[in-house]
Amino acid sequence: MRVKETIWAIPVEISAFYKLPRFANEFGLYLGGGVGIYFGDRERQILNLKSETKSTEQALNFHIATGAEYRILSSLSAVFEVTFREGEYIVESEFPTDQIIVNGTRYSIQQNYNSKIYLDGLKLGLGLNYYFN
Repeated sequence: MRVKETIWAIPVEISAFYKLPRFANEFGLYLGGGVGIYFGDRERQILNLKSETKSTEQALNFHIATGAEYRILSSLSAVFEVTFREGEYIVESEFPTDQIIVNGTRYSIQQNYNSKIYLDGLKLGLGLNYYFN
């Protein structure tokens, strides 16, 4: 039996950072965090039967971050950042029927699904900062 599941999410986050006092001119550390809302969906497919989303519910979530910055020039620096996020949203979906036929055999399937999707884990980032002086 062919089964497929697709989960997608779009994060909308806002963050604030605090630069720790520098102990060297070229190198600095910072801490931060913020809140986010994650918009997403979950789709299940069994053979050619697809679930339909009835509703989604977002929740206010949090993330924390820490990073290091190395000044290359007076207006340019390289940045490494680690962000931990703990996000979630709820999806209510259903299949149009509670049965499926495969090779002449009828199988019962659950028709309604209430799913809580968790998006947690680490994000590692590398980047460049340019300062307009």
